Amino acid sequence: MSQRFVDRRRFLLNTALVSAAGVLAEGVRHPAAAFSVYPMSPELKASYLAAKSCGTDQSTHDRITRTVLAKLNAMPAPPPGQSLSETVICPICGCPIVVSRTGS
Repeated sequence: MSQRFVDRRRFLLNTALVSAAGVLAEGVRHPAAAFSVYPMSPELKASYLAAKSCGTDQSTHDRITRTVLAKLNAMPAPPPGQSLSETVICPICGCPIVVSRTGS
């Protein structure tokens, strides 16, 4: 019975060694590119700049928030403890803008 456990242990050890050797061989053949830096494509750069434009100038988001808040204020007040909320997507950067009005 002792011989059976040794065989199992030896089998597992050999399997682990062969697997490690396979992973190592694959790593040598195809080096990892996790820390590689690539230039942005023109489409990605345009999206990045559009998203960043609202981050520095909040006037667009403030204008959208005021418009949505006026719309929510025109609705009947919600019961106490509840709120009305609306989510609008900024047309420039695609950021979600959430506006809420609580009941009093």
